[in-house]
Amino acid sequence: MSALLLVRIRRLRRGVRSPWRFTHQAGLGSFLLLLVFGLIGSMIASTLIGKDAIVADAPRSVLLLMLAGWGGQVLALGLLLGKGVIRPARSESGSHKRASLAGAIVTGVVGLAIFWPLTNMVNVLGAMVQEAISGVAPSKLAHGLLPTLVDAGPGPWTWGIVAAVIVGPALVEEILYRGLLQESIRRSGLGRTRGAWAAISLSSCVFVLMHVGSVDLHALGALFVLSMGFGWAFARTGRLAASVTMHLLFNAGNLLFAVPWIIG
Repeated sequence: MSALLLVRIRRLRRGVRSPWRFTHQAGLGSFLLLLVFGLIGSMIASTLIGKDAIVADAPRSVLLLMLAGWGGQVLALGLLLGKGVIRPARSESGSHKRASLAGAIVTGVVGLAIFWPLTNMVNVLGAMVQEAISGVAPSKLAHGLLPTLVDAGPGPWTWGIVAAVIVGPALVEEILYRGLLQESIRRSGLGRTRGAWAAISLSSCVFVLMHVGSVDLHALGALFVLSMGFGWAFARTGRLAASVTMHLLFNAGNLLFAVPWIIG
């Protein structure tokens, strides 16, 4: 079974075309616009909350800032759809037919089963290298948000963060990095000559760069491997449901392992 899956991974060429009509230039521009709107949303929320309140009530502030950033990105996406910059289409093309919704969800589950062990392996190796260089073992809580959750303990705001972290990035980041960025690269000249793996790799590099500062240095390699898995699931099925499923399950599992009070 695993050998068959690896063969399918190697045979992935063009990938399945996403059922959204946009040029690669429009897709890249839309990606940047969503990033800008997300930043603006976070900045507005930060100003309204105030620096003192952010420090005094970290869980509440973190949740509001996250929601504001995602809200800005959703607003930008709505504007793009309303203006017809991105629009749905029924035509499909690629190296194989687009998967059904159920098939995409199954692919996401299988993809997680393949890439999560690889991600953990790379994370362990990264921690070993960092410890060998610095002489200090890195924290097991590689994401900057996790210590906040662990220290704050259960409460309305921290439970809100847990729910938001499971669902929000899985939806918004997959639209951004797979639906817009990866698909735009695949539709560009580079994607047509180098295939789906070039688009998966380049969009994963950008995905990692955007997480620098929020994820510990030793875990960036693991994040790249995980992002490659998200990209493969999307390219293999032509549906964001595959990468969203994979991303959502990873976030949920990661929180369960990292934050003890979630399971009591």
